[in-house]
Amino acid sequence: MTNLSILSSERSVPAGHFKAHCLRLMDEVAETGAAIVVTKHRRPVVRVTPFPEDRPRLVGSCVGQLRIIADIDDDQAIPLDDWDMIDTSRDPGRR
Repeated sequence: MTNLSILSSERSVPAGHFKAHCLRLMDEVAETGAAIVVTKHRRPVVRVTPFPEDRPRLVGSCVGQLRIIADIDDDQAIPLDDWDMIDTSRDPGRR
């Protein structure tokens, strides 16, 4: 059997207590985010952890991570003279 350890921040409950109060304990884990370790004969058996959200919220998910360096409507970040032009005389399929 593997050596299982209980983190000091985790609460442990006996299996009988978990069985009697399962729904309340699951709600507690979902609300607090703190895992609960279920024990049998004082040995850890399972860890109940909150289920991760499927996707992070899209709106506001990049706050503080992006920096706008130019306004594309008013100001060009790279002047037009610095852009390399595509050679249109070649067939786009060739290299």
